[in-house]
Amino acid sequence: GISGTFPSSIDHLTLLRNIDLANNAFTGSIPTEVAGNMKKMVSLSLSNNMLTGRIPFDIGQASALTKLDLHANSVSGSIPSEIGLLTNLE
Repeated sequence: GISGTFPSSIDHLTLLRNIDLANNAFTGSIPTEVAGNMKKMVSLSLSNNMLTGRIPFDIGQASALTKLDLHANSVSGSIPSEIGLLTNLE
């Protein structure tokens, strides 16, 4: 699998609709840019990595998101209330 910190530069791929980077060895936190700048993203799967820190509150800006899978990581803190803005989540 892929290891290292999750690349914040992925936010330059603004037309990307599906991100499935599950089952790797990413470390560090989920970059704020992933959620805040990727408004067309429909599916984000980062499960089974080694991510830490909080779920970014900017996730609420990913209004097209229907799938969010972060299980089997070590994220901490509360689930941000901005998740409630994601009315398309299944």
